[in-house]
Amino acid sequence: MKAKDQSRFSIETLRDVVAKRCLRVARLIRSYAEHVNQFAGTGDNHADAAAAKLIARMAAVQSTAEQAAYVATLKARHWQIRNFMKLQG
Repeated sequence: MKAKDQSRFSIETLRDVVAKRCLRVARLIRSYAEHVNQFAGTGDNHADAAAAKLIARMAAVQSTAEQAAYVATLKARHWQIRNFMKLQG
């Protein structure tokens, strides 16, 4: 009976760790997205490059579908800014 309790504790602990990691990733993505919006609105080439780096970092922590949707949203919102769009591919 003791082994069952220990395994249940391990599964619950694992769930907590996964939940905390997901929360941290979500916060990270939100933070990066806020910075990208700030950079994209400036029209400065250096800011556009910094935004492109953040977008690349976001790709490492979210799914391909989520990243594609995010980039499509950016392109729709910032289509007027030529340099920013070039950096997005």
